[in-house]
Amino acid sequence: MRMLAIALWATLSLGVAGPALAQTGAATGIPQTILTYGNGMVLVTGLYFSAGTCSNNSGFVIYADHPYFARILSTVLTAKALGATLSVSAKIDSCWYPEITQDPSTYVSINP
Repeated sequence: MRMLAIALWATLSLGVAGPALAQTGAATGIPQTILTYGNGMVLVTGLYFSAGTCSNNSGFVIYADHPYFARILSTVLTAKALGATLSVSAKIDSCWYPEITQDPSTYVSINP
């Protein structure tokens, strides 16, 4: 906590800009449908992002060029196979499905 306070103080007092975080929304649910498009993008449905900015809030996308695409997809497929619940934080500031980006505030995890 002390390190966080020091970092915050340094940022505010020295005018150092910290990393910009994506506007994110959270959702939990069991993946229902997993669609793969020709460009490699994957759409996962069955989760509702209540803070989403458009009507496409019933799932999330992972673009094929994401550096952790295989890891994220394996997490989603594991949850689907087990019928387990996913917790997801995704970028919601566009008018497409919420997106898992490289921003550290977006993630996919399986609930225990």
